[in-house]
Amino acid sequence: ASMIHGLTIPGAMEVAQRQKGFTKGLFEWLRKAPWSNPTFAGVFISIIGFGFLGGISGVMMGTEQLNMIIHNTIYVPGHFHATVVVGTTLSFMALTYFLIPVLFRREMINPGLAKIQPYLFGFSMYFFCLVMMGAGTLGVSRRHWVMAFAGNALAYEWPGAAYLLMGLVGIGGIVAIVGGGLYLYITVGSLLWGKKLDS
Repeated sequence: ASMIHGLTIPGAMEVAQRQKGFTKGLFEWLRKAPWSNPTFAGVFISIIGFGFLGGISGVMMGTEQLNMIIHNTIYVPGHFHATVVVGTTLSFMALTYFLIPVLFRREMINPGLAKIQPYLFGFSMYFFCLVMMGAGTLGVSRRHWVMAFAGNALAYEWPGAAYLLMGLVGIGGIVAIVGGGLYLYITVGSLLWGKKLDS
């Protein structure tokens, strides 16, 4: 089902763009897509994140030999963030940008911020997922409050790359939180203070 959605939704976008006259070459429809529209940008970024980051990492985890290596490592939450946060949450964010003017008849406040919010949130989550998966391939375990088991009899010293990747996870997460905060500011603010559109 995910694969069918991953093919039909971009296919529908291509058909719609070609009906608008963007038919020169193989990718004019994509080059001239409405990238400044947060609804389109959010959906497209979520499709790529879900299909590639989530899909490929999920197929890898389904392979027995690889699963024995990365099972119960931080790779697994990296995969889930790609499918749930990038793939699902960002697509619902994009849907909200469509519904506020159409359903609630309110103008978006700060449209400049609305244009960059899907990119800020989506790309920071791409980064977050990738570095988390990278740390997982080094064996960093999940479900532990400290990765080195400091103060325990089974304390373990990870290579510097593992600590670097986990630090980058934190940086990516902070940027994603800023992107999520912008989303809340824009959408809630638009519902409360957005100019009413004519019915």
